[in-house]
Amino acid sequence: MYDEKYLVESEDSTNGDVAVAERKETYVAFVIDESGSMSGEEDAVISGFNEQLNIIKDQQDQGGDVFVGLYKFGTRPDSRPRRLFKDKRPNDLLPLSRKNYAPFGNTPMRDGVGMALLDLMQHDEEDDGVNRAFLVVVFTDGFENASKEWDAKQLAEKIEALQDTGRWTISYIGTNVDPTKFAETQYVPFSNIISTPTVAGGMAVASASMSNYFSATRGRGGTSTSNYVTPTPTPKKEVEKYDETYLKWPDDNS
Repeated sequence: MYDEKYLVESEDSTNGDVAVAERKETYVAFVIDESGSMSGEEDAVISGFNEQLNIIKDQQDQGGDVFVGLYKFGTRPDSRPRRLFKDKRPNDLLPLSRKNYAPFGNTPMRDGVGMALLDLMQHDEEDDGVNRAFLVVVFTDGFENASKEWDAKQLAEKIEALQDTGRWTISYIGTNVDPTKFAETQYVPFSNIISTPTVAGGMAVASASMSNYFSATRGRGGTSTSNYVTPTPTPKKEVEKYDETYLKWPDDNS
């Protein structure tokens, strides 16, 4: 007799046998730059986040029980990143808007990432047989300059330890930043990092990557990927051409 909390049964149409399906949980945390340099890019960030949220809503069956969190980093009077929400069901979430995204101040990126990691780690301590995966997507247009709680070494070691479990995927999507620096200083696989010339372009890559993560990774039972931002090529009418140093799109033969 199994515990229905973790297992469900389904009928195998080929022979009538009862098959036990693995229970899955997927935790997604968005960590978004809200520093002053993002001023003027509000619409691109908001629409890009909302598109990814819609992808999660549409494909959440691939991830089992899905939970979403949103964190923003930009210095405020308390100089701390802000958690808008955590562990929320996708269908319970409303779109991001200018009411809750207003760039200001410097860039405490490490503290924002660290806050998200600590929240998700609370769900990674049980050995209960659940196929559990964690995805952290960081979007920024610059590098760290204001964190107070996490230094570079602390964060890099934590990221490395989490990735080594095989359950965590951590991705940095940046605008006009050096992906090599993120790979070298944060111990994140190079294929999980990309830099694009524009915020809108970065958000387009983020959406394609999110869709691929749910369909190709979680849909097949995988719990992590080291090729998060290597998406299937997208028509250029939808995604602009990127810096070929980091991502090559097929030749335009039209």
